[in-house]
Amino acid sequence: MWKLLKWVLGVTVTIVVVLFLFAVFVVYGIPLLRDRTTQCPEMPTATVKYGILSYVTKIAKNDFQYDDLELDEDFGYNSGIHGWEVTVYVKSNGKSLGRYFATMACDQRVELSVDQTFKAE
Repeated sequence: MWKLLKWVLGVTVTIVVVLFLFAVFVVYGIPLLRDRTTQCPEMPTATVKYGILSYVTKIAKNDFQYDDLELDEDFGYNSGIHGWEVTVYVKSNGKSLGRYFATMACDQRVELSVDQTFKAE
């Protein structure tokens, strides 16, 4: 009887320890592995520019009559957000009509925000 109780207690403690270690791995280990496998900073800038410009083209078409999109010189990778960010100017006849702040995540999702304070030239 005493052996059976020790065995049941040992199995129960083992299961609890294994579940705890698995939970720790899920919470802390998987995000670390995901960050290591994402090679976002090494993504070619041409790929990033094309992804951002193709997305902005679709959106800007609805808001403006434009003939050019121009990326600002502040184009670069931001390690804080794990993605690329750039300011995009919508132009017509050489004059800026609007400004978007574009962010491209490592999985190539693009998010835009319109600068409501921008004054057209």
